[in-house]
Amino acid sequence: MKKKNKRLLILYTNYGTGHYKAALSLQKYLESHYSDIAVQLMDPLSLGRPLINKVFASVGKIMATKFRRLRGCIYQRKMYRNYFKKSWFYDFCIKLFFTNRVKRAILEYNPDIIISTQVGPTGIIAKNKKIFKAKLISVLTDYGIHRMFTVAHEFVDQFWIPTEDLKREMIKLGIDKRKIMVTGIPVEDKFLVPKEISHKDYLKKLELPEDKPVFLFVCGGGNGYANALEYFDMLLNMSYDFSYIFVAGKNKRLYKKAQRLGDISGKFGVTLGYFENMDMLLRICTLVLGKPGGLITSEALSMGKPFIALNPIPGQEILNGKFIADNDFGYLINNKDDFKKFIAEIEKNDTILLKKQENIRKKFKIFTFPDMEDI
Repeated sequence: MKKKNKRLLILYTNYGTGHYKAALSLQKYLESHYSDIAVQLMDPLSLGRPLINKVFASVGKIMATKFRRLRGCIYQRKMYRNYFKKSWFYDFCIKLFFTNRVKRAILEYNPDIIISTQVGPTGIIAKNKKIFKAKLISVLTDYGIHRMFTVAHEFVDQFWIPTEDLKREMIKLGIDKRKIMVTGIPVEDKFLVPKEISHKDYLKKLELPEDKPVFLFVCGGGNGYANALEYFDMLLNMSYDFSYIFVAGKNKRLYKKAQRLGDISGKFGVTLGYFENMDMLLRICTLVLGKPGGLITSEALSMGKPFIALNPIPGQEILNGKFIADNDFGYLINNKDDFKKFIAEIEKNDTILLKKQENIRKKFKIFTFPDMEDI
């Protein structure tokens, strides 16, 4: 009789692209390395309450763009204090999204292991551990923890986290050190393995010169962000000789305005819309500028590229930016004055970037999938 495959269920949410990208990376790794393991992805929040989930996602986007200061106050008061205090709102959301449809879908798949890349799905499984009886793994996709990540820690079997510093922090909070594995943040193999196409070929395809450093400006999230053009304009006015790639995402207005700014500047460069082959752009660039989401930060650092964290959203992005700055992997830019200082440093001494590249090579933890025997 043929032995039954081990079943893994990977949960994510559509709150930003990072959680899905991390889940997809894990799925691709498992399917390419283990023929005896069945893998399925699921967004339980969209499955359980699709309309309410859209509202939650929209509110989150508005808070991140229009009410940044308020979001920062909420995170500081509610997310980074009293880590194990019960939260009525958290419990309410778990009950709201744990519908019969979600319960039935998970039970029908009958997973042996559930891996979650976002705190919402983690909470759903943790609060209903007796029903599912699967091993629960919580994956952190940012470089800092908050309250919702730790509140149900006693029901989580393993935490996969990005750094040793975070491990020490979690142990101080009272989380069992035997549960914590420092894996790095999941990125796809294409950000780790060299491609056959050469840098010169890709520079030629984009009509960029071979003898200039390339600054990659990524607006992130598919839609870009409001103050990107202000920083891009300042960048284009540098006396430093470079070429640029500006990725506007799905924001057509941003694309046209960025293209116009680039044309006026006289710099060599190219403006792109939504672009899937980010690994190729990262391969040919010298540094990356953009919002420090957990995944784009990890993708860039995995390829040894310094990251310029621009005006991060209060909450996890600020912690990501702080991680970059504290480890000398790049710069944390909170305002235009910070950006002017960054420009002045590069114009004065461009070997600074080489030093940051060396720091990344020495200190950055590239994602390593644990041995299945340890899971």
